[in-house]
Amino acid sequence: MQYLSENRKFGLNGNVLKIIACVSMLLDHIGFFLFPGARWLRMAGRLAMPIFAFFVAEGCKYTRNKTRHLLTIAALGLIFYVVEVLAANADVQNIFLTFSLSICIIYSLDYLKQLVFSKVKNASAILGAVVIVSLVTFASIMVVYAGHFDYGLIGMLTPVAVSLVDFSMANKDALWVKIVDNIFVRLILLSIMLTVLLFNSGLPMEVQAYSFIALLPLLLYNGKRGRLNLKYYFYAFYPLHVAIIVGISYLI
Repeated sequence: MQYLSENRKFGLNGNVLKIIACVSMLLDHIGFFLFPGARWLRMAGRLAMPIFAFFVAEGCKYTRNKTRHLLTIAALGLIFYVVEVLAANADVQNIFLTFSLSICIIYSLDYLKQLVFSKVKNASAILGAVVIVSLVTFASIMVVYAGHFDYGLIGMLTPVAVSLVDFSMANKDALWVKIVDNIFVRLILLSIMLTVLLFNSGLPMEVQAYSFIALLPLLLYNGKRGRLNLKYYFYAFYPLHVAIIVGISYLI
């Protein structure tokens, strides 16, 4: 029996999906800073967070240098925070800081999974990894609440939920891995987190509900990055578009 995987010849690659998320985020921030009464802009902006959360989990799965990946996201979050504070003259949080905590939890869980699925089991090491996961998760929750991070606890846990079914360290030919570790299960977990976010986003439910539309393009994800490496362009887009929009708001 064959299972539909992400490695399909058809569908949307990661670059296309991230461009969709960037356009969505652009519309959302235009509505937030320039046209607060245009609810349709905020609705269109709901697609960004689910898509970016999905690709945070994907990035953790495929990155070769986990330490550099984590430090890059955290550093960018701090830089963008300074840029946004200077641009908006207010304490504006950004999703990079939230997702940097998500990555910490995901990598601690990956360490635990690797020990559990290793050929030689070490009970004391596994117990130590459980303690590490617990401490990292607890510390991340405290930081989210203390710093009032963007999207809060649910935003931080959304990429973590998506990454729970990453069993790339297990036997990929095992039937249970083929059933569990696929895009359908990941999108089910993502939809569960979006349901929770529906009641905790701070936005009207009829606005936040549009985040579920993001599941449709994600369902077409083919597991490929795309021909060009646009990673740093996507990173730069966040602070640049916010600074430009805020600058326009001052002019008008």
